[in-house]
This record gives sequence, C-alpha cells and structure tokens, in this order.
Amino acid sequence: MSDRSTSFVGVRQPAFDAMVSGHVRAAAQIDRLAQALWAELNRAQLDTSPAIRIRAVAGRLREQAADLQRRQRLVREMERQKIGFGFSTSQGTLWDLPDALDALQARIDGAEAADLAKEAAGGDRKALGGLARLAAEANNPAFARSLLERLGADGVITLPAALAQRLRMTMDARASSLGADEAGVQSALKMLSRALAVGTNPASGGYVGDSYLNRLAAQGRADHRFPKGGPNDTYNGYQPLATLLGMSDGRPPFSARFMQIVGRDMIAYDREHRPKHSLPRTPPPVAFPYVPGMPHRRPEDASAPTPDLTGLLQLGWALTPEADRPTVDPPSHGRTDFLNGLLHAAAFSRDGSQALLDHTPSGQKNSDLEYLLHERRPLWAYTDHGTSLGQAMSAAMSAHDPISQKLFKETSELLGRDTRKYFTYGKDHKLRFSNVDGHADDLSGLRPSLGAIMCSHLKDLEDSLFADISGSELPKILPSPRDVDALLAEAGQSDDGFMSLVENTIGRSRVLLDQRHAEGVDNVLIAQGGFLGHLLALRHEALVARGVTVDTTNAQIKELIDKGVGLVPVPYAKLFSGVPASVYGELAGRQYGKVGAWLFQHMQQDGGSAAEDTKVATDEQAVRKLLRHMSLSVAIDRFNASGGRASGEPFADEKGKILPPSRWDDKARSRFIDWSQDKNFAAPQMSQRVETVIKNSHDDAISSFNGTDETP
Repeated sequence: MSDRSTSFVGVRQPAFDAMVSGHVRAAAQIDRLAQALWAELNRAQLDTSPAIRIRAVAGRLREQAADLQRRQRLVREMERQKIGFGFSTSQGTLWDLPDALDALQARIDGAEAADLAKEAAGGDRKALGGLARLAAEANNPAFARSLLERLGADGVITLPAALAQRLRMTMDARASSLGADEAGVQSALKMLSRALAVGTNPASGGYVGDSYLNRLAAQGRADHRFPKGGPNDTYNGYQPLATLLGMSDGRPPFSARFMQIVGRDMIAYDREHRPKHSLPRTPPPVAFPYVPGMPHRRPEDASAPTPDLTGLLQLGWALTPEADRPTVDPPSHGRTDFLNGLLHAAAFSRDGSQALLDHTPSGQKNSDLEYLLHERRPLWAYTDHGTSLGQAMSAAMSAHDPISQKLFKETSELLGRDTRKYFTYGKDHKLRFSNVDGHADDLSGLRPSLGAIMCSHLKDLEDSLFADISGSELPKILPSPRDVDALLAEAGQSDDGFMSLVENTIGRSRVLLDQRHAEGVDNVLIAQGGFLGHLLALRHEALVARGVTVDTTNAQIKELIDKGVGLVPVPYAKLFSGVPASVYGELAGRQYGKVGAWLFQHMQQDGGSAAEDTKVATDEQAVRKLLRHMSLSVAIDRFNASGGRASGEPFADEKGKILPPSRWDDKARSRFIDWSQDKNFAAPQMSQRVETVIKNSHDDAISSFNGTDETP
C-alpha cells in the first residue's frame, strides 16, 4: 500500500486480492494453531494462557480479514460499475480507497445515483423511485463527488432538462400520475442541487476541482437539445443550472469558488445576451403562449430575460417542492429569470454573495453590481422586482468587513442616483415624484432587503448625516449624506423596510442611552433624533408624493410612542439570557433590531398609559416625545441601580424602587412631578442643539433632493 492522502490509501490489483486471500488464510491457520496448542497444554495440565493469547490474535486477524473482504467486494462492485476511482499501472490497477468503509460505500452509491438519474430521465419510474432511497446521502462529500464525476459536467446540465421535459410531456398528456412524477423529479433535482453545492466546495473533502467548474461553465454557455424534441427543441445550458441553483436550501451553501467561476460567468453571459429592447411598462398577463413540445427562450422582440426550466417549459409549481411554495412568489404565466436562481443560491452565504457581487469583469467599465442594479433594472420587473437580488445583496453587505462596506458604498451611489431621478425637490419645499421612464418600481422587491442592509450600518449612516455637526471629516468609505437620504426614501416606500429601520433605530437609541448615560447623551440624542427625523420625513414625503394619503404604518408607530414605548425598560438579561451581564451591551450593540422588536411587541401586547401628553400629530413631535420618554426611563433605571429609593410613593414598589413610567396611573404621574422637584431628580434634558437637529431634520432630508446628479 502507498499513502495517497491523510484519509485515503492506494492499493494495486491483483496485489490487493492476493493480500486479502493471504490474510484470510493466516487468520484461519493461527486459529487452528491456537486450538492445537491449547489442547496440548491442557492435556499436560500446564498454563493455557499462551494459547488463549494466540487465539485473541487470531480473532483480531479474522476481524481484519472480514474488513478487507468487504473492501474487496466494494472494489469489485466499483469495477463492475466502471466507477472511475482507479487507474492502470504496469503492476495492475491502482485504487484510491478511503480509510472509512462508509466513504467507500458512498462512492458506489453516488455512481448508482447517477445511473438511476439517467434511467429516470429516460422515463423509468422505478429508477426515479430508487433515487429517493439515496437522496439523504447528498451531503456526503464522497457521494457528491462520485455522483458529479459519473454524470460529468454535461450531465449536470442535461439531466435536469430531461427530467423537466418528462414532466412537461406528462402535463401535456394530462396523465393522472403527475403527482408521483412531480415529487420524484423534485426529489431528484433537490439531491443533485445539494450534491453540486458539496462537490464544488474546495473545503468539503469531495471537491471535483476547478477544471470541473470550468467545464460546467462551458456547458452552461452551450446550446443543448432536449432528448425528445423537434429541430427547434433547444435550450441554453445555464437554464437547467439556474433551476438547480434555485432549489438550493443553503444546506450547504454554494461556495465562493463556485460563484467566482460559474456564478460570475452566468452574469457575464447575461451581459452578452441582455435583451436589446426594454420591456413594456406593464408586463402582459401571459408572457408568451406555450406550444407543447416547442420550448422558447424569449418572445420575438427579445425583451424578456432568459428563463429557467420552469419558465422555458411553463411548468408552474411542478419543480417547486410543496414545502417551499409559500416562501417564494409563484412563477405565474411562465415569467422566470435564470439569474434569480443564481442570486437565490448566493444569498445563503456572505462569502459566496461577496464573491459574486464584488467583481468587475476584464474589459468592462462597470462592476457586476452596477450592471445588476442599474443597467439591468428594467428586467427585474419581469419577475420578482429584484427580491432575489436584494437577498444576495443583504448577505454580502450586512457586515462591517471591508468588502461589505465597499459594496454598500457602491450601492448607495447607484441607488441614490436612480432614486433622485424619480424624486425631485419642489418649489413648495416638498418632494415631487415623476416616473419619467416607467421603471421607478422595477426594484420594489429589493426595498425590504435594502432596509435590512441599512440596519446593519446605522452608525455609518448617522455619521454621514451628522459629521458636520460633530466636526469630524466624513470617511471615504461612508455613503454621502445625499445618498443616505435617497436610500431612506427608497427603502421607506416598503412597509417592511420602513418598520425594520424604525425598530432598529429605536432599539439602537435605547441601547446607546443606557450605555452612555453617565458620560452625557447629547451626541446620542442628536444622532438618534436626527436620523429618526430623516427616516420619518422621507417616508411621509415619498408616499405623499406618490399619492398615498393614509400611512397606517406611520400611524401605528406614533400610537406606540403615545402609549409609551420609550418608557419601557429593556430586560437585557431576558433578551440575552445565558451570557454574562458584562457583555449585554456588546450583544445589544449587534442586535438593535431585537431590542426594538421587543419594545414594540411589549407595547402591542400590554398597551401603555403615557397619557399625560397630548397625542403626537407630526413626525417631529413623535421623535421628541420618544427621546424624552427614553431619557426619563434611563434616568429612573440609573436611580434604582444606584440604590436610590422613593419609599411610600405611588410611583414606587414596596421596596421603594421607582416603577417603569409605563405602569404609572394619573395619581402616580402627578406625584412624580412634585417629587422630582423636591428631590432635584431630573432626566437628561434635550439641549438646544438636539432641538435644532430634530426641528430641521424634515427640511434637511427633503432639500437633499435639490440639484442634479452628474452623468455617470
């Protein structure tokens, strides 16, 4: 034997067969020797322990012989199935055998799965059922590598297409057995998708190599023909590959290496074959008619993106497992986009999504991110309005590493410029909306993800908006103040994006006030009050400019502020249970949204009683009231924590600790005012600087849309 790696050994045939036979014979001979020795020693009434020890050796040899025989049977099965894990030498065939038998069995199972899949694609229902038995092994690196190498790069492309065509033909025939075929095909493609993620990951232990990925990209670019079709029954290789990527569940995610070689080439292919004509402003209810047996890539005017197999064959839900259907938009009327599958797969991994989006192709002036966000903007309206793109962007940009910040900065410039194309500053100091080219909402599906990305960069956004107030210079990596306001207007048009930003901002405000109370909170109130003022102002102005007269989400936020969401103490020990109290602040600093969401949920469930103030009517009043309440609540927490007591007062408990203001009644509230004056107790007051920032936040936010952008 010769070592091949840390987990594999190499064996030569027929030397391996001879070794196995010799081991079996030796085990039997030593066992007979032990028996004979025991008999002689026993007859002579001598100590028989030497014979017993020899017999134990024989037992170990029998176990080793049995293991070798199992390996021998597996090698012969690999030979029979022509599984390519051996190569010829002058002394026989050298086989790479893993040390673990289960890995060797997984190789055989992977090859068997490839053969069954080919038979199933040819119409063998029994083979389709047999695949279900092996589906659970898709995460095994040895299985994945064996499956992919057995299929070859071309088989990874042609197999999904053949299985999908089989479903289409069954649908055309309106056969009653579609349900069984549908589930079987979904299971087979799900298995292949997962094995592809494992086998194309260099860290998995089953990596098929860069050369395989390059062949896969070449097959993706090539045209292929359906196995049972006419002269025009062709498809592009990236269409079935996109279908496999769209079936990924992220367990495991596709690797950065896959995205670098194959993913980037899919975008490059799309650049080269992008439709020459813009889509109509409103896509037709049916993209284009399906003719049985005649797939198509695009309508004749070449205005639609390249579809995946679902769109190509108009399969509806047929390739989507039932458990996944509520989480995705239905592929209605055949409208699909092959890049949606790629971006869906990329969204499960920060490394993978960054590898895909942080790239400028050789010979291109614009990055892939600019291509997807700006140049390709109209095409997203054809399918999910940029939802999958937003999810991949969120995975790539929601951290603070240099690549995340670089991509977020680029996003702010691209979306900032495009948003200002539709929103302008009017002479009446209001926002004006004009859908100048009909594409203002092409990326509406991206807005919730944009809000989530911004939540990960709240400090950067605040630093950008208020750097002039703090007197510090704006770092180049931060978005410009003008772009920040544009992003707030864009994300704020989505209820989900807006609520995510509000919850995270309120959570951040409370955490910072708790953390920095002792050192002074003026700068905290400036940043939090100003940012929240910009957010509320741009949400309001953008919706009004678009003709929305009732904003129930904004009204809900004001109602929660009136109820006293700012008065509720945050139970950090409950939210971050199981960790030392010394790191609550650090955890809360990374999970502002968790704090904000808890505050909102608490008020919605338990109500509130902050009725001493009039109801807020304007965004400015809401911001001021929220921060005033938070400051009071923080001051009370500090008073209690320092050992202060208000024994016997209606706003205190039996131990004299001041109760949260959200639990006071009118009597307690009135008495607290008198007590505060008597004891010189006061919450941090908002300085004139804070008042000025809050007061000016609306006009500052809107006026950022004044002026024009330079032509890129």
